[in-house]
Amino acid sequence: MQRKNIYLEVDQKIRYHKQAHKDEWLLETKGELVDLKTFSKISYVDREDIPIEVKWYTQRDAGHLIAEIKQPQYTLTFNPSKQTYTSYMTPQGLWELAVETKKFNFLKQKQE
Repeated sequence: MQRKNIYLEVDQKIRYHKQAHKDEWLLETKGELVDLKTFSKISYVDREDIPIEVKWYTQRDAGHLIAEIKQPQYTLTFNPSKQTYTSYMTPQGLWELAVETKKFNFLKQKQE
């Protein structure tokens, strides 16, 4: 197991299906990287002081890379081999989301 403090640049983009509107922001922060045999994860606090955990691993039966983003209210799962479904709490109420992942772009890290 490896555990270390890291510097993160999180570039988050949300594109809304069949709409021209999108949200985008950049966050520079410190986080913690944990590498294990079965998965890796990065933990940090986002721009609204919400704890975030980004975890990735290879799916055993299909060999696909899976990524999960966990917040206290929900977990989003990204799987390039199939559409995944999740509930997402917004100020307007609960949204049911279908997530279709095209590719993964992982963060570039630089040592503190």
